[in-house]
Amino acid sequence: MNPKLEDDQANELRSIFNEIIEDKQEQIQQEKAEPEEKDVDILNLPPRREVHTSNSRTHIKMDKPLIRFLIVIFLLTAIIIGAYYNWGDSLFNLFNQTNE
Repeated sequence: MNPKLEDDQANELRSIFNEIIEDKQEQIQQEKAEPEEKDVDILNLPPRREVHTSNSRTHIKMDKPLIRFLIVIFLLTAIIIGAYYNWGDSLFNLFNQTNE
């Protein structure tokens, strides 16, 4: 075997290996350069009262009669839509026959 050929193959492999190592080092440096998550100082937090009172929501108070009325309206609407879906054409024909 020719020692010159072995030397050439080894040089090619070294150059490829060096490129891979350089790429990995660049990736590591980029990961270190990225900003990390903000650290929270646990001993310097605001009081719980301030945190929870600042996020006030609008509350709608619904009494039992109002809820009952809305449920009845919803059920009646569902029944009417179901009846129309099942017997709509026959009801229209029945009303048309009585009007004539």
